[in-house]
Amino acid sequence: IDPMLRVFDGIEKQLNLLKHYTCLNKKVNFLSGYGEYLPIKSNSFDTVHMRSCLDHMFLPELAILEAFRVLKDNGQIIIGVYVEGGKFGLKPNFIKKRIKQILAMMNIEKYIDHHMWHPTYSELCKLLEISGFSIEKTHWQEGFDNTVCYVKALKSK
Repeated sequence: IDPMLRVFDGIEKQLNLLKHYTCLNKKVNFLSGYGEYLPIKSNSFDTVHMRSCLDHMFLPELAILEAFRVLKDNGQIIIGVYVEGGKFGLKPNFIKKRIKQILAMMNIEKYIDHHMWHPTYSELCKLLEISGFSIEKTHWQEGFDNTVCYVKALKSK
């Protein structure tokens, strides 16, 4: 699911992406839509995978509830996301953040923040738990200073 109908246009020119994600060389089933309002019947999937998308949604709470709805009993959700403060809940570097904001205002696009939600790890876990999931495992991605995690949670009956 992606709101951008033409999300795969020009993908054949992104050789490095295709090299590392070989599954993108194959045809995929694609629906244009929003994670907050999935055009899918309830209890349809064993797994919902939300990598690098939850922080782009206007209503992440609704997207999690929609994931719960479309999962079968005992289904799993896997979320990959950058979390503020990282694994240890460190305070953000306000000087670095302010410099990025100034560069973005100067139209230096590399530093524009397109994220709608900036969760901490504890906020992400709390959202999952109040939405009916139980967290089974968290993996912290190497090379990102413990700021990118993958959380696997199970749908409670």
